[in-house]
Amino acid sequence: MADRVSRVAIDRCLRDLGVLPNQTFFTDIWYDCPTEMWLAETFALDLRPALDAEGLRFNDGSESNDCDDFAFVAWDCARKLHRITRQRNNGFAVGVFGYNREIDMVPHAINVGMVCDGFRADGWPQLRAVFFAPEELRVVKLTLQEIRNCVLYLF
Repeated sequence: MADRVSRVAIDRCLRDLGVLPNQTFFTDIWYDCPTEMWLAETFALDLRPALDAEGLRFNDGSESNDCDDFAFVAWDCARKLHRITRQRNNGFAVGVFGYNREIDMVPHAINVGMVCDGFRADGWPQLRAVFFAPEELRVVKLTLQEIRNCVLYLF
């Protein structure tokens, strides 16, 4: 989690994926990027107690355990983990991603981390969106259409 990127760079990456700028909201100017391994392993392990504390269980049949509950608890957990482990005052490039699922166009909320795979020759970071399903505690792949079906993007 060493790379620092601007909200402009994140916005540019999202636009390149087809997410419209008016579907984004940034709460910071600078962000530290997670690694995909951190999302898939460390975060998945650390998130379970936070979900348990909120009484959230995957597939328990409760309407109160909506996907947005999971996504917002996961977002808060990621921000807290970042705050206690980093010295900088940057935001953390893990956010909430609301989209319409391609299979049925039903709204769904998950999390997304902006991973930095280095820097291009022009100085811009090479960012990649990695999606995380907090209900399942795992990294997931979205189709390009699902990414473009984004209705909410919050950092």
